[in-house]
Amino acid sequence: MERCIDIRRNDRIRSSKFKVTTIAHGRDVDIVKERIYVIDSCVVRLSKAALDAWRDSELINERSNFETFEEWEAYRAEKVKKRTEIKDILLTLVGFEKSEHATITITRNVSEIFTLVRITNFVRIEEV
Repeated sequence: MERCIDIRRNDRIRSSKFKVTTIAHGRDVDIVKERIYVIDSCVVRLSKAALDAWRDSELINERSNFETFEEWEAYRAEKVKKRTEIKDILLTLVGFEKSEHATITITRNVSEIFTLVRITNFVRIEEV
């Protein structure tokens, strides 16, 4: 299933369409003592435009490449902001919501194939 989002409003990303194709989607529930963990995973393929945006958000320079610490911090802050924007778009496209009880990881597997994993942690309530 292919999903896309119009991101023209975001001039930091050059493309007008950011697309992902879902390869696999799964869910598992793990109960450990008084906690319940819901693990959602999704494997996706990014379009060329989406992959270019991901690459553009990578931190490729080191501190030693900059004259001052302030220049380095500005560069780093820009890349972190771009990566956060891209992650938010990916999460929206696969239907993962952010939550204070959830941990989300996005990993690049091979080329344009990525895995998104969300682990949501709940307190188990015993039935009376």
